[in-house]
Amino acid sequence: MTGRFVRRSRERQDHTEMLMAQMQDARDAEAAAAALAERGRIAGELHDVLAHTLSGLAIQLQGARKLADAEGASAGLREAIGRSAELAKEGLTGARQAVGALRGDQLPSLAQLPELFRGFRRDTGTDVSLVIEGDPRPLPAEADLALYRGAQEALTNIAR
Repeated sequence: MTGRFVRRSRERQDHTEMLMAQMQDARDAEAAAAALAERGRIAGELHDVLAHTLSGLAIQLQGARKLADAEGASAGLREAIGRSAELAKEGLTGARQAVGALRGDQLPSLAQLPELFRGFRRDTGTDVSLVIEGDPRPLPAEADLALYRGAQEALTNIAR
């Protein structure tokens, strides 16, 4: 009788512990969902502000470039306006990627470097090549993104 009581008590304790673990998992999932929803809300607000502002800036710079061309402005001024327009476009692209990261989208990685280089060659007509030496190995996400951004910046410098 005592043995049955002890066994049932252990079974109930095990069952209770399992239910507690499931409840904790549910709480964790709920907290993660709430955090993701908040990040999505913030991402939406950032996107609205940045996209509107940077798009407006890009349009203004296009107008300034046309005005500078029409009025025969110096080459230095036209170049500065052109570079400013490029920076606005790059800023808009970066803002979209940052907003995507807040929403949980996948960030660019080294695996996407070949496509980055193909796009650069297609868009600029510049003959650049990507050479990867050694065997690929997994990197922490921060290092992977930093290396991708470094290559992206190098291509931007080439375009200048």
